[in-house]
Amino acid sequence: MICDTVLDAVGKTPLVRLHRMLLSDSDKVLLVRLCTIVFFTTELLGNPQGSVAADTELAALGRARTNGEFCHAAQGDGLTIFDEYRGFFFDGPTAGPMCLSFAEKELLVQVEVIPGIEGTAIVNPNFALSEINLKEDVLNPVCAFLADPERGLGFRMYWVFTPFSFDGPPLQSLDGSLSVEHAYRYHGEIYNSVCKNLHPFIGDGFIMRDVRFLKKMPERLSYKNTYTHDTLFFAHKFFPQQRHRLLEKFVKLALIDRLLEVLPDTVNGEFAYTVRVRNENAFSEFRLSTGYQECGAVVAIAAIAEEGPATALNRHYTKTEYIDRLQWVIAHELMHLLVREQNGGSWEGNHLTDNERALMGYNFPHNRGLSYVLGAREEIERINFKTRASVAPEGLQ
Repeated sequence: MICDTVLDAVGKTPLVRLHRMLLSDSDKVLLVRLCTIVFFTTELLGNPQGSVAADTELAALGRARTNGEFCHAAQGDGLTIFDEYRGFFFDGPTAGPMCLSFAEKELLVQVEVIPGIEGTAIVNPNFALSEINLKEDVLNPVCAFLADPERGLGFRMYWVFTPFSFDGPPLQSLDGSLSVEHAYRYHGEIYNSVCKNLHPFIGDGFIMRDVRFLKKMPERLSYKNTYTHDTLFFAHKFFPQQRHRLLEKFVKLALIDRLLEVLPDTVNGEFAYTVRVRNENAFSEFRLSTGYQECGAVVAIAAIAEEGPATALNRHYTKTEYIDRLQWVIAHELMHLLVREQNGGSWEGNHLTDNERALMGYNFPHNRGLSYVLGAREEIERINFKTRASVAPEGLQ
């Protein structure tokens, strides 16, 4: 009999998972009893004295970056000694249980991927999403870059897949004719303005802004006059309010297919809708005015696969170019969660403006991906794990 996450059997649902084990019924009962005893003993006795203190390691920046000049903004990585000693069960870069280091800074990432995204149709003729392995082609190379002693940013990244969830509000149009549930997703014809494709195609996507729920558009009232309400702009709702206590130290990364907007219009006097892809294919919620539960990074991987004609390339990406692009975008958005607001000097709009090889530059680095990026002093010295976005502030864990 297969026993998934034994602690589930005692009413707990930790996402630090146990290996699946083949057990007989009698062995399963014994193991559940043992786990119950261990769990409630730990609850009763608490953590060992002093073990919950935060560690204070300096940035471990490798051979070329140990002169103190490239230290991060604060000592420590926001994880307690107990967290690091106990470790977690990760999906990457190496799958399985792993203790963390007291001598290195580590970023823990919770990755939510839309189910079935590998089957999403794209208009790029050069490859299908099913050909991309998110673990081996994308996420693990990001981990390798961040820890690279010559080019990286001085910390290690570990990540875990969790079930995708969407915390959008239940909505209903004023006349009651349109309604959706929390996790709604569009299926149908999409006008791909990003690719300059004048012909609609069939695709999927989560709707970021949907003005149908403001009101029905009267005839002769332009979309511009209606499209002024921010009530339904809930990008941050990709990050649910409720998070498991064992993932409170993980920043959040949501990998979706596309961000869509529904545009009302009239055709021959009849009310109609057009669905188009938004140009914003990746963004981060990291501002101090946003609660930590609603922070994180969102990357629309199907939309990025289709954006080549709208870039300086003026053509579709090859498979290699797409993988390079996706690696860079994910690393870039995760860094926003670590440097947060930055302006003044070399920074403008939370990006570096005078370093074309920096990860936090405005533009994708010459279509060379992370292999071209060289971590810049201006970004490394602003990395602050104590204030990383989407993680519970100290005292709220």
